[in-house]
Amino acid sequence: MSRRCRPNGYDSRQHAALAACNFDTIYTTNFEHHIEEALRDSGRPARALARLGDFMDPCPRDTCRVIKFHGDIGAPETIVLTEAQFFDRFRLEAAPDQCLRADMLSKSFLFLGYSFSDVNIRYIWYRMDQMRRQGVGSGPVAPHMRCYWATFGAGLVQPQLLDQWHIDMITLDPNDKEGSVVELLNTLNTSP
Repeated sequence: MSRRCRPNGYDSRQHAALAACNFDTIYTTNFEHHIEEALRDSGRPARALARLGDFMDPCPRDTCRVIKFHGDIGAPETIVLTEAQFFDRFRLEAAPDQCLRADMLSKSFLFLGYSFSDVNIRYIWYRMDQMRRQGVGSGPVAPHMRCYWATFGAGLVQPQLLDQWHIDMITLDPNDKEGSVVELLNTLNTSP
């Protein structure tokens, strides 16, 4: 894969590898536009969604939705920077939260760059697990629908806890973080 340097000097093999994958939706807590720019550089249309109105407008079929969980720099009122803003987002009632809830009920996820030491992520998965369990009574909780967490290492307990939420770990090389992320994304891009 060739590396391209953007006019502003930004260059990322990871973003280029992400853009090469055929994901229809990407969630991010980053409010800048690096993901959208990488998608467009690879020839894929992208749309950032951060406000309610963004979610109400239909997205063309071939457009990758980049859902800005902590806001978008193009809509400064949506950006989450302060502790108070973070606590407001913790209510999980904004449009990105509602979209995430719906997607978590019906799609598999790859968590890349997220940490399950983040209480926000753990709380969301706890709530989703509760919802799934209530929906199936005493039966199995969607055993066919697995999610994946790419990490550079975890302790002995965390994989067992994540397994209860139907999340499998993918352990990446902590000595070559960029290279191992690129390799994972390239593998996903070449998988059938």
